[in-house]
Parts: sequence; C-alpha cells; structure tokens
Amino acid sequence: MINELEIEPEIGDDRGVQYFLRSTESVFEPFLIEWKFARGLSLDLLSTLSRDDLEYSPGFGMGPFWKQFRHISRVQEDYVAAVLNGSVSFGIQNKSTTYNKKKQNGDDLRTHLYTVDEEMLRVLSQADPESRIDWFGEKVRAVEHMWRLVGHETFHHGQWVMYMRGLERKFPPSWSAWGF
Repeated sequence: MINELEIEPEIGDDRGVQYFLRSTESVFEPFLIEWKFARGLSLDLLSTLSRDDLEYSPGFGMGPFWKQFRHISRVQEDYVAAVLNGSVSFGIQNKSTTYNKKKQNGDDLRTHLYTVDEEMLRVLSQADPESRIDWFGEKVRAVEHMWRLVGHETFHHGQWVMYMRGLERKFPPSWSAWGF
C-alpha cells in the first residue's frame, strides 16, 4: 500500500510544471518516480504550445496535437480502471466528460491531466501491487501494468517530435533528457 502519497504541481521554475510525489515504502514508488519524469515532460511540452499549435497536424491520419493529449489522458483512465476491475479494456466509453470538447486549449488539457493523475494516485494508494490484471489473456501484476503506462506516454513523446518539427518549434529545456 502507498502511505501518504501526494502529487502536487509546482509552478515557477525553469521547467514549468513539475510533479512532486511523497510516499513511503511502496512497490509502486519506482513507477511513480518514472511517471513523474514522463508526465513532467508531457506537461512541460504542453505548456509551450499555443492554441494554434494545438490545432496542428503533421499529416494525413495524424490528428491535431490537442488530440494527442486527450488520448494520453483517456488511456491513463483505462489503466486506472483496470487496476479497479482487474481487466484491461481500451476505448472511449465511460471517459471523463471534461475532455469531450471539440477544441481544447492548453489550460484545459493541463487541468484534465492533473485530475486524471490525482485519480490514479488515489486508486494506487489503495491498490495491491501484486494483484493481477488481465491483459487480453495475459495476467500481469498491477505494478507491471502501471509500468506499461509509462511506456505508452514515452511512445507519444516520440510522436510529438514529428509535431514539433513540423511546427518548427523548440522543445522546452526539460526535453534535453531526450537529446533536444
């Protein structure tokens, strides 16, 4: 179990928004440290994008940038739901209505990502990291399941390089971790 787990944004440093996690002796703690890193990069990038940037699409079959951020929040909701019900199911059913607007701005997206993170932390604080999640017939431990969420977020970082290159925009300083 996670004891005294909190996540709170801190604004005002040169990275923009950062997450600070507090926990004691948790199997989920290594995941949460890596999540702090990955989600921090996502939020830092989002904080640099204008409304026009969020409408940009790099090409056929690639939706506007804002939909990428909506997508990562929806998938995160799926991961959290799987911890609660023991089975992975990806889709747009039963997702937060906060995100169903046609067009989004960075502030709305950021607020929603914070909300989804808070719910994830609430659920993980009560979850058994050794419980099993059914991944389409494969049974994985809840902690392993959550590590797959980090992989998903990181995958999208790679996609976002195409968006930023097409926009001819610079990456925020935190993205030097990826060599930018």
